[in-house]
Amino acid sequence: FESLKENEEALQDLCGVTLPVFCLLLNLLPPRMYACNAMSREDKLRLGVAYSTLGATFSVTAATASTVFLKTLSILSIALKNWVFMPSREIIKLSLPAPFKGSYPNCTLIIDCSEICTEALSNPDCEHRLYSHHKGGYTLKFLIGIIPNGMISFISKVYGGRHTDMFITQESGFLRLLKPGDVVLSNKAFPSMQATVEEKGAVLLVPPFDSGGGQLPEQDMEKTYRIAPVHIHVQRVVRRLKISHILSNSVPQSLVPHMNKIISVCAALANMQAPII
Repeated sequence: FESLKENEEALQDLCGVTLPVFCLLLNLLPPRMYACNAMSREDKLRLGVAYSTLGATFSVTAATASTVFLKTLSILSIALKNWVFMPSREIIKLSLPAPFKGSYPNCTLIIDCSEICTEALSNPDCEHRLYSHHKGGYTLKFLIGIIPNGMISFISKVYGGRHTDMFITQESGFLRLLKPGDVVLSNKAFPSMQATVEEKGAVLLVPPFDSGGGQLPEQDMEKTYRIAPVHIHVQRVVRRLKISHILSNSVPQSLVPHMNKIISVCAALANMQAPII
């Protein structure tokens, strides 16, 4: 860590955060939480590499490196949980980016589902729940919601890849966030969710879909063109989230049980970066 304090670019490459953010995270960890010979408190935040690599780097066993990682993860997941939250509508209005002011001035949330690839599991039942026909492999799925300026305001727990986007959206607790007057954008059709959203006094806007394969009417084409440019921002946030190697690589079996904590920490870290819009 000492060798990186003067080289912020190297710190950013290694840890994915700036020095001020790194120091903030560092202060969340108890100074003497571990008694590992070569592993300082600073070094414990260098996540995203194999336990064997950490062990070799700091002259500890892979088992010790695993223990350090999981304990640090648990502490950070609790300490950072309030960094992902739904701000008031007044705050959302004040931070509304220009692309939204003309088309969707009342937009409060943009939602999307994303997937993370995993290794095949040894448990057949777990493999069945994680298999995604869409991806043709084993995945974990989650629902993400951002406010118009790109801040993550909702991140669900992870679900097996076999679950539909509709199921995840309804089961994740996302609907409890909605208040009368909220306008939610999505690039996916959720026909059975429209009524539920309307019961909350909110509005769900999605692009029109033509199930017959024909050309959409002109007014529907215009609606699609208006939603697409603003919805792309949630995809940019997901890409930022997956810059963390732990989410962009295939998740090993050993980490699958810890993915709810991992993704919540990654979401909080994403919110500590400069605005994406």
